[in-house]
Amino acid sequence: MAQHKENNALQTVLNDRFGEEISRLLQGVIPLSKHFDKLKYEIPYILQLKSDKQKFIYFGMDHSKEPSLEELNMMENLFEEFISNSNKNGSVLALEFLKKYEADKTGEDKEMRGQKKILNLAKNSGMEVICPEMHGDDISSAVLKSKKFTPVQVASWIFINSLWGILLAGISKDAIQKVEALLSQLKEDFDIISIDEINQELSRSTDLNIRIPMKAGQIELEDINKEILRKAQSPFQNHGRMNEIGVEMNYVRELFITANILKVLLEGKNLFAVYGANHVVSQEPVFRRYFSK
Repeated sequence: MAQHKENNALQTVLNDRFGEEISRLLQGVIPLSKHFDKLKYEIPYILQLKSDKQKFIYFGMDHSKEPSLEELNMMENLFEEFISNSNKNGSVLALEFLKKYEADKTGEDKEMRGQKKILNLAKNSGMEVICPEMHGDDISSAVLKSKKFTPVQVASWIFINSLWGILLAGISKDAIQKVEALLSQLKEDFDIISIDEINQELSRSTDLNIRIPMKAGQIELEDINKEILRKAQSPFQNHGRMNEIGVEMNYVRELFITANILKVLLEGKNLFAVYGANHVVSQEPVFRRYFSK
């Protein structure tokens, strides 16, 4: 499996933000997303590591579909065993979609399943709960510091990536407002970014026939081909520079998630984490390196 060696600018970002020990543990072992299709693993993918002083359970799910009853039972049983054998003050639960489950107030405690149930158990026990994600601005800033891509290129990728996510939820008045807010934020963050600039960049940076349609100054969401949009921004496809940006953005995100988990482990705490299985598989070499030291 080919690994990705950090350039000097990215290495400096990691050193400054997380320190040399974490930066060293991250060095050169996480694969790029364009190599993920070569990774073979079962779902759920469960990584369990321990030392004399701490333990780490990393539960990998397939977020593209609803978990099976067997998968839910496995997660809940593992967590209940973890929480019963751990010092609550020295243990942490990490969830990829923490905000989603914190915002979901539906259902009685006895009806909760999966991540919502283990979140409730953790909070009731006084366990610390975190989301290891970094803000998108931190990721794009790190990518720009590598000087591989221009601000307009990065902003164009952010736009089509976010637009694809908005369209997945369906076209509505809310979707239109989200697109307008997205453009406003990009103009603030990247100065003069506009739909014309994005379309010009798309014509140069992908071999797909994609253009953001406009009419009377408004984006025509109904006329956007979601499948082409998905391919154009995907870090798992290869249609030109837009996908290369997606690969780099995904890679930096992977580094930041892994670094935040390592911070918890370096504090000597036990950790139970739930993420997409591809994250668990790609980050596994880092954690094996940590527990082998």
